[in-house]
Amino acid sequence: MKIYEVPAERRYWVVRAEGGQYYDHFTRHGLIALGHLNILNLSDSTEESQPPEWAKLQSKFKQLLEQDPTLKTTGKLHLSQAKSFLYEMKPGDWVITIGSGSVRFGRITGKAFIEKTPLVVIYDAERGHITECHMHLRRRVEWGPTVSRSDLPYGLLISLKANQTVFSLDAKWDALYHTLYPAFIRDQKLYLSAKIKTEKAIKNHNITTVFKLLDEVEVIGKLIALRANTPNFDATMEEYIESDALTITTKAQFHSPGDIWNAISSLAGHIDLNNWATYTVLAYSMIFGNQKTGFDGLIDIDTRKKLWNLVIDRIKANNAQKTVNDLQIELPKIDTSKLEDNSKDSKENLHG
Repeated sequence: MKIYEVPAERRYWVVRAEGGQYYDHFTRHGLIALGHLNILNLSDSTEESQPPEWAKLQSKFKQLLEQDPTLKTTGKLHLSQAKSFLYEMKPGDWVITIGSGSVRFGRITGKAFIEKTPLVVIYDAERGHITECHMHLRRRVEWGPTVSRSDLPYGLLISLKANQTVFSLDAKWDALYHTLYPAFIRDQKLYLSAKIKTEKAIKNHNITTVFKLLDEVEVIGKLIALRANTPNFDATMEEYIESDALTITTKAQFHSPGDIWNAISSLAGHIDLNNWATYTVLAYSMIFGNQKTGFDGLIDIDTRKKLWNLVIDRIKANNAQKTVNDLQIELPKIDTSKLEDNSKDSKENLHG
C-alpha cells in the first residue's frame, strides 16, 4: 500500500456537464468545457496561445449585458466562472464532472483554449442517436477513476449539489482524498481512510472497538519506529494515554454504509512522521484491510515479523476480526495513477 503525499498547492474543481448531458462528451474527448463565453464569439485558439486579457473580456461581456437585460441575472455569475476556468485553474489541478449515477475524477493537463468545432458523441449511428456539445472554452483533462455517487461521503455529495457550473472544492480536499486513498500525507499529518459497507444497524460495542483499535494502530506504528520492546502493550497504551501522547483524531459517519477518517501527527520533540508512517499504515492495513499487504523492500523481515506478531496479538485481544467482519470495513481500492501522472501536463505552474 502506497502513502500518497498531497501537493499543498494543488486546487480542486467541479465542472458540470449540463446535468450530465455532456458527461460522455467530456470524458470521451478528454477535456472539460464551458459555454459561458460563446456569446463573445471569440476566435479559435490553441493551448500555446496567450489567454485573452481579462479586462478586455470583461468589458466586451458587460457591453453585451447592457444590450440584453435578460442576461443580467446570470451574466455576472457566468463571467466569474469563466474567470476561474481561464485564469485560476492550472495543469495539475484535479477536476470532477458529474454524471447521472457517478462522478469522474480527472487531472487538468492543459491551458485554456477556444475551439468551436462541436464535440460529438455517437451512441447509435444506425438510428441517428448522435449528440453534439457546443461549448467553446476548453481544457485538456486526463480522466481517472469513476466513483459511484453511493460511494461518496455524505458531505462531499452535498457539496456536489451546488448549482454553479464551475466551482472550487478546495474546502473539501480531505474528503476527495479519503474517497480515493487508504492513506495519504499532508502538512506533516498521516491520514487514514476506511469505509463501513454493512447495511445493518451498527452496535455501540463495535464502535467502541473500532476507536480502541485506531488508538492502538498509532501506538504500534510509533513503537516499531522506536524499535521499542513491548512486553506489556496494555501498560504502554496507558502510558500514552496518561501522558497525552496520543494524537489520532477521527471523523466518522457511523452510518450503514459510512466512513471513518483519521489523522495522526507527531508531537513536538518526538519521532518524525517519515519514521513511523509506513509502520502505522502497514499495521492499519493488516487490521482493517488486506492482511497480506506488505512493504517488501522497505521493511526488513525481522521488523515485519515483530509488527505482524504485535498486530495479531491486538486483533485477538480486542476480538477485532469479528468487529471488522460485522461492519464489513474496507479500505479504498481505486486506481489513482492517472491523477498522479504529471507527464502530460503543459508547463504552466505545474502541481506535483
